[in-house]
Amino acid sequence: MGESLSSQVLLQPDVYHQEQFELYNWHLRM
Repeated sequence: MGESLSSQVLLQPDVYHQEQFELYNWHLRM
């Protein structure tokens, strides 16, 4: 259980960063 918790904490910033990156690209296209 500790392992999956650690991987979730590591993955969350990547998901957040990808969302910000997509928003940034969307603004560039406008």
